[in-house]
Amino acid sequence: MKLFYAPGVCSIGIHVLLEEIGKPYQLELVNLREGAQYKPPFTGVSPKGKVPALERDDGSVLTEFPVIARWLGRQANLLPKDDEADTRAMEAMEYAVGTMHGQGFARLFRSERFAPSAVDQDAVKAAGREVSKRALPCSTKRWPARTTLPAVNSHRPTRRCSTANTGRQSGST
Repeated sequence: MKLFYAPGVCSIGIHVLLEEIGKPYQLELVNLREGAQYKPPFTGVSPKGKVPALERDDGSVLTEFPVIARWLGRQANLLPKDDEADTRAMEAMEYAVGTMHGQGFARLFRSERFAPSAVDQDAVKAAGREVSKRALPCSTKRWPARTTLPAVNSHRPTRRCSTANTGRQSGST
């Protein structure tokens, strides 16, 4: 597998999940600051121009955080077998991705995407703070710790990542 990622964005969650399940994978940096997400060769991988993207062992590519996380979770038997618990797990993931990240944190850290005028960016950041302030307590009330999934391993698995674009092979943690 190969994870196409960028530092400081939501692809970190997929990276953490790959580490947790312990399967071998490669990392491929997509330099968002240089606009690499909108140019070949990345547009050949993900025409949407978004990270994360996961190239599976069969060469097919998955995009969108919830889809990649769900596929990895199924592969590693991390998801609940019970329909209600599985539905609640998906609900929590969608809330984290769509509301907390997409509406809250994105406004705080990427305000220029919501208001190109520098004059309006403080208002966008304030709106992001409000969403985040409401979202975090809501998430802990709605999905208390007792309903979270247990870790796959009680210890940190050996890192199985190689960084393809730098030639650096990661070591064990």
